[in-house]
Amino acid sequence: TLLGTMVLIVIALLVIGSILAAFLRYHNFTLYLSNGRLRSVGGLFTRHEATMETGKVQVARVSQGIVLRWAERVRLVLKQASSKTQKASKSFSIPAAPPGFQQPFLADVFAPEADGLDLDFESESLERVDIRYLRPRILYGGVVPALVSSAVVSFNAGPGGLVFLLWLPLWSVIQWRVWRRFALCVSSEALVRRKGFLATHLDVFLLRKAQRVTVRQSPYQRRKGLATLTFYLASGTIRIPYIAADKAEAVRDYVLYKVE
Repeated sequence: TLLGTMVLIVIALLVIGSILAAFLRYHNFTLYLSNGRLRSVGGLFTRHEATMETGKVQVARVSQGIVLRWAERVRLVLKQASSKTQKASKSFSIPAAPPGFQQPFLADVFAPEADGLDLDFESESLERVDIRYLRPRILYGGVVPALVSSAVVSFNAGPGGLVFLLWLPLWSVIQWRVWRRFALCVSSEALVRRKGFLATHLDVFLLRKAQRVTVRQSPYQRRKGLATLTFYLASGTIRIPYIAADKAEAVRDYVLYKVE
């Protein structure tokens, strides 16, 4: 009981600390977009200013977790390419924007190529990946660990080891939720990928920003006519698994055409 109480206290202190830090950093946060240049200013005691050229934006991520969903807000992070002296890509953050803000804002950031792009989390233009995405994950992450753990513990400690079988339905629910969120939409100039579990993320990038595109198939995917599509950008990779192989190849060819 004492240990549990201490853990809860530590968690509460961490949460309070993160809220306080965000308040100090983003107090009176103001955003400007002019002549292809983003600038934000905020801070209670220390003034923090960030800038980024819109032409350098590689990927824009729109996120909404449990707290932001409850507060009816979304978070945006824009990433640009990392330089030789930087180990990580530079990012520009908008911590809490009203719902729907991402639509006109990213249309301006990626103008004119993102005009008409639907950036709603539940957009009908988003197509889920194939449901067979679940099979290997439930098998190797759920069935095998549950059976092995249950068998080993039961052999040494008796029927109590069967409790490990509860991992299978729990893991299956988690993976089902992940699959429900995994989707993509390809427009004439941009791509949107949705993913997440507790939080939902939309990753948006212009097709011409891709540096390399690969289509790969595992033996299981090859038998089912599926493939994994991966985009390599200057700021990182965007991976979309378990889509129809012919669609993956068509998207790859179209993206390479846009890059050319």
